[in-house]
Amino acid sequence: MIKEKIRSLLITRQRRIHELRVRRLLFDYEDYIAEYEKNNGYTQLREGKLPVITEDLIDADALIRGDGAGDRVYAMISKLDDKSPVIIAAVEGRLPDCASDVFSAAFEADQDIDLIYADEDTMTADGSYRNPYFKPDWSPDSYLDAFYIGSVYAVRAGLLRRLRDKAAAPFTINTSSVMDRLFGELAYLSGGFDKREGMSFPVGHIEDVLFHRNEGADLFKGRSFGSALQIGGNGSTDDNSVRIKDNSSSDVASFRSLISLVIPSKDHPEVLKVLFDSIRKYLGAGARNSSLTDDPSQSSVSENRSSADISLEIIVVDNGSSPDHKAAYEKLIDEMKAFCPAGYFYRPMDFNFSQMCNIGADNSRGDILFFLNDDIELVGGDFLPLMTAITLRKRCGAVGIKLLYPGGDIIQHAGITGIHAGPMHKMQRMSDSSEIYFGANRGIHDMAGVTGAALMVEKSVFEEVGGFSEDLAVAFNDVDLCYRILEAGYYNVCCNSYHLIHHESLSRGDDNADAVKTERLMSENDILCDKHPGIYERDPFYNRHLDSSNVVPEYEFQDPLQETIAEIIPSVPRDAARVMERARVDECAWVRVDFAGRLCRWNRLFGLKDGPGDGYFIKGYGFVLGSDNAIYDRKLLLRRVEDDSSMKPLDDKVLMLDIYDQARRDVFKNLEGQKGMELTGFRMRIGDRALEKGTYRIGMLFMDKTSRSRICNWWIRCITVEPEE
Repeated sequence: MIKEKIRSLLITRQRRIHELRVRRLLFDYEDYIAEYEKNNGYTQLREGKLPVITEDLIDADALIRGDGAGDRVYAMISKLDDKSPVIIAAVEGRLPDCASDVFSAAFEADQDIDLIYADEDTMTADGSYRNPYFKPDWSPDSYLDAFYIGSVYAVRAGLLRRLRDKAAAPFTINTSSVMDRLFGELAYLSGGFDKREGMSFPVGHIEDVLFHRNEGADLFKGRSFGSALQIGGNGSTDDNSVRIKDNSSSDVASFRSLISLVIPSKDHPEVLKVLFDSIRKYLGAGARNSSLTDDPSQSSVSENRSSADISLEIIVVDNGSSPDHKAAYEKLIDEMKAFCPAGYFYRPMDFNFSQMCNIGADNSRGDILFFLNDDIELVGGDFLPLMTAITLRKRCGAVGIKLLYPGGDIIQHAGITGIHAGPMHKMQRMSDSSEIYFGANRGIHDMAGVTGAALMVEKSVFEEVGGFSEDLAVAFNDVDLCYRILEAGYYNVCCNSYHLIHHESLSRGDDNADAVKTERLMSENDILCDKHPGIYERDPFYNRHLDSSNVVPEYEFQDPLQETIAEIIPSVPRDAARVMERARVDECAWVRVDFAGRLCRWNRLFGLKDGPGDGYFIKGYGFVLGSDNAIYDRKLLLRRVEDDSSMKPLDDKVLMLDIYDQARRDVFKNLEGQKGMELTGFRMRIGDRALEKGTYRIGMLFMDKTSRSRICNWWIRCITVEPEE
């Protein structure tokens, strides 16, 4: 009885300590915004504030025609020189006091940019701020699907005057929103719908909140992601058609194309048969000669129907199936020849996805390549004309589509995002039943990349960038291709209004199933980083305010309060023999590692040129299922092993190291009902000479501060300590 009371008191004490640490380590968004607005008034740049034109003063048609109805706006800018900015803002909300200075600073920093938009949030009735929308950099294909620009942008007076000077309106947006219509015209005049020059974007973006939108006001002004397709079920439309969204000179609304479906496959004819059956079912003559309709409610003035005449050929590349499976493949190919031209290329060799895809491309006749994994299954046909039309836009490179896991609405892929640890699938394993982060899983989005499991690209673009890199045999070859396409000035696009089914890893197995495959992934990730360091530092379509240090599917705010690398004191390893005597290995104890390696590599991923480069860095998360995690003190464990495949310990010695707690909202949200989960993340540094040379398996010890209980567990990841150079 006494012991129970004492433990109850200890638990209460630990809960209080935990709550204080949570308050210290979790930031408050309103405090953050208040501090930002306080510290961003660059009054030395200009005298006074920029002119503000609210949407109720704008007649977009009159501005474009240059008639008398637009004189009110032109009168407001008549005394401004061409380089002077003007703010265009919604009525329902307010600009912070610092908006003029921040916009002015952005225009001062880039003299070539004439049009800039900014992030925004929601202002509640009581004046508090919520729900910030941290937008991507300029994304023309996203804009054609939705007015994601929202409530505020700024334009130089000279660009605004050019509306009067143009002889015609080759680009038009028919919408009830004057802000939307005006922005589209200005973006067109800025070259926003053309192919870029490298990574230089023609429309600017300020990654800070410069507008507080009234609660209940429509951010998208009636044009949200996916709304143009009137999605029902798998994104089909009532008239079995899709809409061309862009009436600019860079796009086509009528086309005739031969698409080469390139499918790598080995020893899985039964899997390929599912794909073939779905192709025959959904891409028959009716689906392959679909009508396309320009949508006057969204982006085009044209009412004329135009057609897409799409033909298919199928190319299967086999890297060495058994004789029985080879015969089964040949039979499937013969059956498909009654549907469309089909070829089978048998090339026995070690698995190299890149090489297999390149063989298929080299033997294709189509002007468009559509790379498909053999474990893809079609669930409709309307996606094909849309993907094809977008692929044929002169500015577009790789085009992908949302993929779901079989048997439900769980997302496998909705575009590739570049975070500092490497490329990842945002929203993976999240439900597609509801809208995620302002429509990220709906509509059409420009992205850093798309998965090679379903990737369409013009053959000319594919050849221009050199095809798949064969030094990336297994992983990240599709990401590398997309990054090279992006760096060449094209936009990669993911069509999330439709979906296919991906029976993931049936062909090759799960890369995360064991330590050997994990290390292989890390090695190929290093190659990718060396090839594209700029995108590792910053994905232009993923806002810097969103979490880029943790491998999490959600769109979460990047915690501005966490310690910098320099502020983390290196941990000193100490012998854990006495503690481990009372510890037991328990499967309820979880430890997962996001990064374990040299600190210089972490700095390279983050683009930290001035941070400390000596030693090692480990980050991840750990918790105990079914317990109140507020009562535990956590320590990192290291144990020397023979190698990272066998994980066989060299001896009984275990080292224990201190860690820095970190908030992990993703873990907290995904384990609803578990107690004390706010601070499950950890980060730590180890000095260069703190450990002997060797390979160390990583684990975690959980010490109950209210009893003598000790539990631990080990993860499949290791860290290799190399001799000091």
